[in-house]
Amino acid sequence: FSSHDIFWLYLNPDVNITIRYNPWRVAKTKVMIEDFFQSFVAEINTFDDNLSTKIKSYSNYLLDLDDSIISKFTSLSANLAVKDAGNADTIIKAYTEINELIEKTGKRFVIFIDDVDRLTGMEILQVIKIIRNTADFNNVFFVVGIDYNYVVKALIKTSEIPNSQLYLQKIFQLEIILPPFDPKKILPRLKVYLYYIVTGK
Repeated sequence: FSSHDIFWLYLNPDVNITIRYNPWRVAKTKVMIEDFFQSFVAEINTFDDNLSTKIKSYSNYLLDLDDSIISKFTSLSANLAVKDAGNADTIIKAYTEINELIEKTGKRFVIFIDDVDRLTGMEILQVIKIIRNTADFNNVFFVVGIDYNYVVKALIKTSEIPNSQLYLQKIFQLEIILPPFDPKKILPRLKVYLYYIVTGK
């Protein structure tokens, strides 16, 4: 029973499509983006086949790009300055089409990412790249559970980011610090959660 589960319990399934992604189970850092989009597409496919197809194509475009080029994206919604203008135009077009399809669904897509504080610094950078540079779609929200101090120290060790704390502030727009759980309060909530899992109500 994690902090994510508390958020999940209060999400209205009529409005929100929830997707869980655990980067810790990915064996190789280089395939993390590909694995994320495979998970994303698998969940959306049962809801909107056309949208899932568009996202799959979009992820293939990204994976064809040199990793150093992707890392230069501030945001795909911004003006891209890359060496391969043709690929950039294709990616922007695919990105725009996905945003339009997402808006038409009238749904919010909430992606839960857990176990980030089990990752190495370079793996954490890949997760950040997913959140900021490759999946920055309209109506797509990320809920990420992290040990803040661990993540800061791990990023510092990579020597890739001059100021890890400032960088994280730009990535995460809202930070909710959870207090230690009171056993007397968590048990009733756990019972509600287990009842939901067993009965679906």
